[in-house]
Amino acid sequence: MADDPHAAGAHADAIPRGKIRNHFGVIENKHMQAEDWERRWELGQDKSWQMPVVHPLLQKHIKELTQGHNNRRILVPLCGRSLDVNWLVECGHRVVGVELVEDGVLQLFGQHRWEYEVEEVRGLQGGKRYRRPDGKVEVWNTSFFNLTKDMIGVFDGIWDRGALAASNPKDREKYFRVILNLLDDAGSYMLDSFGYTSEKFHGPPFVFSTEDIEKTLGATFTYKKLEDFPNKKMLKKVLSWGITDIQEFLHILKKRKT
Repeated sequence: MADDPHAAGAHADAIPRGKIRNHFGVIENKHMQAEDWERRWELGQDKSWQMPVVHPLLQKHIKELTQGHNNRRILVPLCGRSLDVNWLVECGHRVVGVELVEDGVLQLFGQHRWEYEVEEVRGLQGGKRYRRPDGKVEVWNTSFFNLTKDMIGVFDGIWDRGALAASNPKDREKYFRVILNLLDDAGSYMLDSFGYTSEKFHGPPFVFSTEDIEKTLGATFTYKKLEDFPNKKMLKKVLSWGITDIQEFLHILKKRKT
């Protein structure tokens, strides 16, 4: 007789094929899908990646992103409820965010008590656009991979403060095609990324170093390293994940002239 799968203790630790148990102890897809991110927001696990302050590296290197100009149009992929959005607006820029999980969009507008208009986007099944009436902030509630410049326009700057780090490595080629499509020919792409050593933890965040930039983007972008340092504060938070060291990188990239 086959084992009773409902018997006490039977297969209690079995993990379905294609799934993993993440560092929070929750079973999810090995290659994270929309429902996995929605579940993380639902459980309040976004606190592990949402910073309680404006990103210090953005404040330090804002002129690299804006090239010293005011009123730039800045894209923030996978913005969540990041405080960077409001800070950029207060600096005089227009911000467009993209966030897959609607709860993240609502939390962003709610924490600042912003009024907003919302509309369904034709051609994007389930896609919505949240917009402040003054037009200084809009957030597209859809997959980043759905966006094109014909739909959303091009940007003077892109602030990637964890979107690449959260995206499945198998999707990187597709991810950078979107970046390339949305960045103005004279624009700046500022990328915050990480490197670490672990036998147990494999992301997100996923590793993407200077060497990876050269290998993946060197033919398309010029780049300059702005920061490269051991992030000791972050290491304290991720030690329990099996990470023994973590390096943070910041690069500014620009399209190569053809």
